[in-house]
Amino acid sequence: MVATVTNQGKTHWMIIDEAFNSDKLIEFLEALTQDAAKKVFLPS
Repeated sequence: MVATVTNQGKTHWMIIDEAFNSDKLIEFLEALTQDAAKKVFLPS
C-alpha cells in the first residue's frame, strides 16, 4: 500500500498486490495529480 496525506488531512492511497516499482509509483502519482485541485508538491 502507498499513501499520502495532505496538509488539510485528506488521505490518498492505493493498494498494490504485486512488487512496488517505478511504474506503480508513476501510476499512483498520476492518479494523485488528477485528483488534486491544486499543485502537488513532492519533496525529495
